[in-house]
Amino acid sequence: MRVIVALTIRAMQEDAGASAMGYLATFITPLMTVAIFLVSHLVIHALAPPDMPPALFIILGVLPYYMFTGTMKRVTSAPKRARSILALPRVTTLDVIISQCLDEYCSYAIQFVGLATLTIIFERDPLPADPFGVAAAFTAAWLIGWGFGLVILAAQRVIPGADAASKIISRVGMLTSGLFFVLGQLPQSTWPYMDWNPVLHVNEFMRSCWFPVYKSPVASASFIFECIVGLFVCGLIFERAIRRVTP
Repeated sequence: MRVIVALTIRAMQEDAGASAMGYLATFITPLMTVAIFLVSHLVIHALAPPDMPPALFIILGVLPYYMFTGTMKRVTSAPKRARSILALPRVTTLDVIISQCLDEYCSYAIQFVGLATLTIIFERDPLPADPFGVAAAFTAAWLIGWGFGLVILAAQRVIPGADAASKIISRVGMLTSGLFFVLGQLPQSTWPYMDWNPVLHVNEFMRSCWFPVYKSPVASASFIFECIVGLFVCGLIFERAIRRVTP
């Protein structure tokens, strides 16, 4: 546990040191991202219910998705980023992965709370109807990214194109993850083409838990849980098996 805590603090310090703005970049970067998505939202008239504030609507879609992709990238790049640390005694690849994921969670949790608080204060947006549900859905996005990253990390060691394939999947997932829409506003015939995406279920839960006026027609807690468990089991098994047969 001490090793993981030390590695997590080190990862946070590295993130702050990578930018001239230090820890302030934790807030500025997502704020710019949300602003860009908000402008796009207003220009294309996204299919959001009229009783959902635009800024908060975008935040509830963008940050869980970026939590997912950011955590996935942290997992897949952890061994390369911490190659020198792995030479130290008692430090394992799994320790590095856990610390990188914890750093990512803390970073995006601060961003989410900070940006949501700003919209509540200055835009007078409503408080979440179910804050525990919002926190659970946000954490689920993190766990899905972690599990998917473990699968990709294992595949990268035996499949040369695994990294490129993961990028394609991420881009397709972005289009179907509900950043600009809620599924209840789309024709029912389109649902089967999108409800395979666990991040869409997370975003649907986020908005359902925040806005009591919206009840998602497809969000499934059991599906999210099955995806998390399946990804972690497959990722850990594959990683262990491949480590035994490859140098």
